[in-house]
Amino acid sequence: MALLGTSILATSTHEWMRHCRAAEEAGLSSVWAADAFGHDCFVDAALALQVTKELPVGIAIAMPTRSPLQAATAAASLHELGGRLTLGLGPGHSEEEIANPIGELMLRVVGPYTNRRAHGIPYYPPVERQCEYHACVAAALRGPKGELVELRGEHWSIAALGQGISRDELPIVFGGLAPRMTRLAGEVADGLVTHLLAPRELIARRIAAAVADRDRPFLTAAGVECSLHADERVALRRARAEVGAAMQVPHFVARLRELHGDAAAERVVELIAARRYDEAAEAVPEELVRSMILVSTPDRFRADVEAYAEVEQVLPLPVGQFFLAVPGILGTGPADAAESRESIVRACFGGALRP
Repeated sequence: MALLGTSILATSTHEWMRHCRAAEEAGLSSVWAADAFGHDCFVDAALALQVTKELPVGIAIAMPTRSPLQAATAAASLHELGGRLTLGLGPGHSEEEIANPIGELMLRVVGPYTNRRAHGIPYYPPVERQCEYHACVAAALRGPKGELVELRGEHWSIAALGQGISRDELPIVFGGLAPRMTRLAGEVADGLVTHLLAPRELIARRIAAAVADRDRPFLTAAGVECSLHADERVALRRARAEVGAAMQVPHFVARLRELHGDAAAERVVELIAARRYDEAAEAVPEELVRSMILVSTPDRFRADVEAYAEVEQVLPLPVGQFFLAVPGILGTGPADAAESRESIVRACFGGALRP
């Protein structure tokens, strides 16, 4: 049975702080900050720790835009605020994978997240860079207190004084879904947070592979896009529009291909190439839409989250991340995205969210 946490539903700093307070009052399992458009994960985590008393705070995920020393120092400082932090690390995003017929429009949506375009840092090779980055951060956090630790790698290096913080005190989890990345998480990290539009079947497969040879605890959470509406047909239409629009990004097509075969994937790719976006969205199997997005009603939402057996925690996010890049797909637009966000906020916080 999964617990309900929360992540970046807020659109401003003050709203984020309100959400964190409301999450604790509403009895949610945790609150997670992230490096995302308009958000700095360490700043948001610090604010969350300051406005809550006992609520666990996670970072899902810190992109490798800071040096390992900066990331380790920030995490160690936040650890002092009650020992409630979980640090998440991820490889970032590849601009080269964005190849779609509407080009610059999708780049305006995804571009602010990509390593090279947004931050001027490399993405490739992602697994090797992630391995070294984690090794450097972990060396600083886990090294004996006050003793010099130094690592030199091909991609990342660090020289720091050890903080003496154990895995139990400050776990480090990875973000990702790709097979090599999730296997690496199982080998060296303390857990895994899967990201948006990860089919539940793939989440289960990746976690099973990650923990196959482990003999110590492994934390699991999933950032899950949710589509809520009192009329489930409306919720499903929005979810289908979201998945259809996302299929412009090749790694989402790869998830369709892995679960439903080449023919289904190629049909969607052909329709998108022809700019027949509504047809492309309709061609995605409903089974996959519901696997990638939690389609529910406000009354059933909590029960559906608890039934999410693949991970220990579900971190809901609204649909609209992708369908807004394809105006009018299946009749969706800004009002759908706004209503989706508000419905999740109400479902998560209810009466605990006050001005």
